[in-house]
Amino acid sequence: MVLNFDISNPTDKCLPLLREVCLFEPVLYRIPITPKPHCVPNDCHNNVARYVSEYGGEQVKGYYFITNTDDDSDGCAIYHSVVRKDGVLIDITPHNDTRTHNLFAIVNDEPTFSFVNTRVSTLN
Repeated sequence: MVLNFDISNPTDKCLPLLREVCLFEPVLYRIPITPKPHCVPNDCHNNVARYVSEYGGEQVKGYYFITNTDDDSDGCAIYHSVVRKDGVLIDITPHNDTRTHNLFAIVNDEPTFSFVNTRVSTLN
């Protein structure tokens, strides 16, 4: 069976389950993806650290969410970094797909578990 995932919607059933595991803030942000020069796909933490060092702003860590397009109770939280500059959150890391935004939640502390990408499902 092939599962298809897409950017989550705030009403997806998997999000409360993911919040229990990942302890992210309850506010969800729709953050535009605006790739910057010299940013590498799948290297968000380093991309943001370099960008902030050179251009200013703040590194903000949290999760973006993807949901199974066939069942919104099945989803993943991907640990991720974005930039906050002048009060605006932007995702500067390019992705290998066509998405234009991410649904993002901020975490105040580093994850305390050994894996940082988390999947939950209510499927049996």
